[in-house]
Amino acid sequence: KLKSKERVKHLDIFVSHQEESGEWGPAKEVAFNSVDYSNGHPVVSEDGKQLYFVSDMPGGFGNTDIYVVDIEEDGTYSDPKNLGPLVNSDRKEMFPSVTKEHLYFASDRKSSLGGLDVYQSKLSESGEFERPMNMGEPFNSVKDDFSIMFKDDEVGYFASNRLGGKGDDDIYYFEIERSTELNENQNAISGQVFDAITKEPLANATVQLFDIKNMVIVEVDTDDEGRFKLENLISNHNYMMNVSRDNYQEVQMPIITKENMPIDLTQDLMPADAVVGNEGAKFKTEAVYFDFDKHQIRDDAKEELDRLAAYLVENSNLKIKIESHTDSRGRASYNKYLSERRAQASKDYLLAQGVAEDQIVSAIGYGEEMLLNDCVDNSVCSRAAHQLNRRSEFIFVTEEQEL
Repeated sequence: KLKSKERVKHLDIFVSHQEESGEWGPAKEVAFNSVDYSNGHPVVSEDGKQLYFVSDMPGGFGNTDIYVVDIEEDGTYSDPKNLGPLVNSDRKEMFPSVTKEHLYFASDRKSSLGGLDVYQSKLSESGEFERPMNMGEPFNSVKDDFSIMFKDDEVGYFASNRLGGKGDDDIYYFEIERSTELNENQNAISGQVFDAITKEPLANATVQLFDIKNMVIVEVDTDDEGRFKLENLISNHNYMMNVSRDNYQEVQMPIITKENMPIDLTQDLMPADAVVGNEGAKFKTEAVYFDFDKHQIRDDAKEELDRLAAYLVENSNLKIKIESHTDSRGRASYNKYLSERRAQASKDYLLAQGVAEDQIVSAIGYGEEMLLNDCVDNSVCSRAAHQLNRRSEFIFVTEEQEL
């Protein structure tokens, strides 16, 4: 259909009913089509009571969202209902299909392995779809994977333009073995995220899990109680988890899954404008950096160190450790020496601002041992990338952590 003024072509949904003779009747347009937006990719639920489709109608959450309408007994439709931000993202949701227990669709959201990936969302007892999970390999690849359909509980088809196909988009057949069904995988990471100062749970914090190639394999947001769950993981596998939220300092940590067992953890996030964090959290700031081959405190670092010092003076019960680092350029032995001078310079500056000596448990230089990026020896990196590694970090510790 063409929008009259702008001459933009939109997709519409049509319905044709099979007559007693076995022939298909005339195609009729559904009432919720519009000249202002597209509706497409329709699929009817197994009981014939709902029609799911994709649309870029106003009020959605991304480029295209998944909607549902009820099919009334007289063949009319209810008003379209967006499946909400738990299912839809700020990207494209496309090609939905439904079974009795799950919604499947394709999306190019941030947690995809590349291009479109196939996602699965379970229908809860309340009748709402739960947070979608990336179905992972072999369903998904670094290319586009989409249009999954199930013939029964164990057999289905999907389309992909992955390498090894015979054309642009190929159709693939799959069988699910009972021993490897997704719901038998007990590897999961559950947790709860809190404000480090108020100890209140943080909703809408983003939890990402990265693989060894630094690719996001799953991404979820915390609920109203700050809870999250990352499912369908690999046993005894090394991951990197990143927890972030607007106006908070992000936290990144390595984590290793167990042998088909869930992991439960809690994580505190420190507000971006606060100095104190949870015990063991690092106070990182863009200002506390050093010039190449220098240990002197720069003017742009003093403001942040002054703020840290003021907080430590006001809270004399708090103690910190100082860890200082270099970039990879130069000999490792010299970088160790240079980082120790940076640690001592950071300590001396805080002491000069009134911080008590017993509040600084240690000031240690680690040289080039703890780089924040891939700028290792002989690598080609920008000045800005090397600058990220020339830093001091300040860690709040408990009495037990002093030992």
